Amino acid sequence: MGQRGEFTIAQTTIGGILDRLRTLQSIHLQYVEAHGKRLEQRLIENHTHKSKVFEEMHYLEVELVHLLESAEEEDPNEEE
Repeated sequence: MGQRGEFTIAQTTIGGILDRLRTLQSIHLQYVEAHGKRLEQRLIENHTHKSKVFEEMHYLEVELVHLLESAEEEDPNEEE
């Protein structure tokens, strides 16, 4: 501060820069945390989708094996 209790131009500029830096830090942290939450949600959705698809593929595989076995039982002498 100056002699009369006033801020000098340098102090005002430094204070303004510091305020802007803190604002930027806050905005960036909010963005990064929100983005991290979105990524976590997408990862959960990815695992859920993967599980459902593999489960359905497994059921289809079991059905196909059953159909093949049934066809073989109907005519075991017929070659493919």
